[in-house]
Amino acid sequence: MPNKEEEDGLREYVDSGKKVVDLNEVEQYIYELLKLARVHDKLLLCTLRASGHIKLHELESSLKQTQAGCRALMECTALKDILDVVVQVGNVLNCTAPSRLVEAGKAGVRLKTLEKLAVTKAVRGEHPDLLHFVVTLIMEHKEQSVEINHQQLKAIEDASRVDAASLKAEIATLKGQAKVAEAELKHPDTVDHQSSAVRVFGTHLKEKVEKLEARSRQCDEHKLKTLAAFAENPAASDVSELFLLVKAFAVQWSKTVQKLREKKEEAEKKARMAAAALEKGRSSSGSGSGSGLARGRVGSGGATRSGRRKTKMAPARKKSMYAALDRTQAGIDGLLGGMSMGGGLDLDKIRAAVGGNDSDSSDDAKGAWDASDSSDEDSD
Repeated sequence: MPNKEEEDGLREYVDSGKKVVDLNEVEQYIYELLKLARVHDKLLLCTLRASGHIKLHELESSLKQTQAGCRALMECTALKDILDVVVQVGNVLNCTAPSRLVEAGKAGVRLKTLEKLAVTKAVRGEHPDLLHFVVTLIMEHKEQSVEINHQQLKAIEDASRVDAASLKAEIATLKGQAKVAEAELKHPDTVDHQSSAVRVFGTHLKEKVEKLEARSRQCDEHKLKTLAAFAENPAASDVSELFLLVKAFAVQWSKTVQKLREKKEEAEKKARMAAAALEKGRSSSGSGSGSGLARGRVGSGGATRSGRRKTKMAPARKKSMYAALDRTQAGIDGLLGGMSMGGGLDLDKIRAAVGGNDSDSSDDAKGAWDASDSSDEDSD
């Protein structure tokens, strides 16, 4: 469609007495079009009939994405839980007296606060910034909110690509063009030359533009509710800003969650390795003690391993000595058996092995060890 400068240039060219045939084919075609009454309205009607349905579909899709993004923000449980923790952390940081803490708890925070979490650094503690601290709290107390719903996040990301100001302007432009096309279709000069297809298009165009306007009003209502829910001033902000903010925060949140999970897994791995090493050390220590006791046990007859002979003792005392030694060996065997199966140390078994629960047996055993240390020879 020629603009005003092109039209004025063609008219000046022809008015100056120059021949139209000297113009190129495009310029001659435009010059002939300019002779038609309401040529711009007629060309606009043709343009809308050719590509109007595409424009309608694009605008309707943008409105749907905006509405879906608003619903995702309102229904995102993870985001609400995160904001709830941020409110509590903020109240604790800003208030000291319990009365002030209760009073401050009545107020909320805006989504823009999420931008400050990563830049609020810590001077002490294991967390480098406030974002890591909030993620840790969520992981400990609200595990279900660690992961932001994928579908809701996708809806927010799609909505963030919609330029609200441009969308509103394009809808207004299309509405004005539809009115011009409707007036042209009703003009007496055009009615007699309309085809049935053009008349059907005119009727459908009006209906579709009206539906688009209704959806636009519905979308505006969703925006206002969303802004009110997050304590934003509709006169000073738009939901598109919230979409972009949440989209950027979700990226930071996911990276922080991944880092803390990797850190936790590494700590658990080190703890398992330390526990296994400790268990192995206990097992080795138990085996060594058992071998030592076995080497010190008195045989059924003859000399001990040190080469000394046993002292002759009463049969009753010898029987008591062997009973005490048998209890010691049985206790050690039971202890080692439990450790080999992954069990911990059993203090009751250890106490029974050394005869701590039986004073008489303990005395007998002591006498037996003292007798074995004697240097006198034994005659069976």
